[in-house]
Amino acid sequence: GDNNQALSVLNKLSGLQPNSPLPYVRLAEVQVANKNNNAAIQALQRALELNPDQSEARRRLVGLYLAG
Repeated sequence: GDNNQALSVLNKLSGLQPNSPLPYVRLAEVQVANKNNNAAIQALQRALELNPDQSEARRRLVGLYLAG
């Protein structure tokens, strides 16, 4: 479906922009929509590895941890 296509595009984008945290933040959004919180957490952690000051990734990660 649309989420699978989005995952494919975002995975390609993250490969084309390996130093940008934004594809990983967007990837996490799609993973949450797919109810795959573990994959979303991994994507957000990668975004924060690339840019520890990425506030959107940090906020979303905290939200996922709190949702537990």
